Amino acid sequence: MVIMTGELIFAGGANYIFETLDLSWGIVGWCVMRLGMAALWLRASGNPEYRVTCQRYAIGILLAQLGWVLMYLLVPPSSALFFVFGVIVFLIEFAVPVYAESHRMTPFHRHHMIERYGLLTIISLGEIMLAVSLGFGMLFGEETNFVAAGTALSAMVVVFVMFWLYFSEEEHLVSSEFWTVLKWGYGHVFIFGGIAALGAGIAAELDLAANHSENTLASVAWWMGVPMAITFVMLWLIRDRHHRLGARGLALPVMALVSLVAAAMGLPSWGFALIGIAALIWRVDFVSKKPASMHGDAA
Repeated sequence: MVIMTGELIFAGGANYIFETLDLSWGIVGWCVMRLGMAALWLRASGNPEYRVTCQRYAIGILLAQLGWVLMYLLVPPSSALFFVFGVIVFLIEFAVPVYAESHRMTPFHRHHMIERYGLLTIISLGEIMLAVSLGFGMLFGEETNFVAAGTALSAMVVVFVMFWLYFSEEEHLVSSEFWTVLKWGYGHVFIFGGIAALGAGIAAELDLAANHSENTLASVAWWMGVPMAITFVMLWLIRDRHHRLGARGLALPVMALVSLVAAAMGLPSWGFALIGIAALIWRVDFVSKKPASMHGDAA
């Protein structure tokens, strides 16, 4: 509950922070959140088998948070050092689990984690659905906007494709080995971000269809092609390359390149829907009922 309170304080100022880079109260919310996280790790350190690992997590989290506070106090957002400092603190953040788990890896239920990350992917895809509903809403009224409805329909196809591609393998995390788990977990950050950015691109094209934007289709296309490429590549990196897929294993990286080409060509959303369908047909095994053979300890 303490952690959620801190998250909500930060989230309440998200728009303000993005517009101004002024963290101010965001830092307060972040500190509340991290204090709660450190407290949980210290409580878990009561288990003597994992005491050192849990204490390393608690100390590392607090040190990383101290870095964010110092960044806020010492570096103005207008300075180029603001972003350099931010990258350094992010590296500290990423180093915490590596350092903590190097003593003894904490136990976890692999299939439970697969389910949790899958649900977060569904939530991310759900964000696109809002834009879809707004597009179909333009069918109503005195002037029916078929262009916007076509964009919404294309967006639906993209959502279905992303869903199918993501859940095409039951064994999403094929091993409990630390580096595999670390790359799989952090790799999802780019998948979630790619899906969210794709939704923003679709919303931008809907604004164009409704004549509510001064952007061009050529600029909007980048906000669909690049996020789709990022999602495809990361899904290949964290999952597909660990499976014996044969030619199907090339589907996502190749179609990621095609997505970038489509962005450079300034294709509308229906073009990316077709790319998604092509990736799906290539990648998914519609015939065999057996899961692909896997490396690692998944059994």
